[in-house]
Amino acid sequence: FFPLERQNIAFFVTFVVLLQQRIQYLATMSASRIEYSEKYADDQNEYRHVILPKELSKTLPKSRLLTETEWRQIGVQQSRGWTHYAIHRPEPHILLFRRPLGTDPQSGRVDPELERIAREEYKGQFGILRK
Repeated sequence: FFPLERQNIAFFVTFVVLLQQRIQYLATMSASRIEYSEKYADDQNEYRHVILPKELSKTLPKSRLLTETEWRQIGVQQSRGWTHYAIHRPEPHILLFRRPLGTDPQSGRVDPELERIAREEYKGQFGILRK
């Protein structure tokens, strides 16, 4: 390590604060331009994708998934229970989300009755009815 002088510490702190303000500004200005897909599902999960403005996506980590706190901080707004589950490398500005069928949007937890209803709806949509 090297000794830090007061002016170097002050510069570093100022730099970090300005960087945080820039990210917050981009998130605020870009939040209205975030696009949300309709939900789609398979027999286990429901899915959606979120399209960020490209300038906002440049501030995101490239090699890991975002936590809920991180995607909410950049302005993504959706009910509870969604997780960022994959990175689409050709289009990193598109975030892919999923949550288990039957997730209560208020609590983010799977409700067995909602899960049963969601599975029946899925089966009905694709003609997968019990005999």
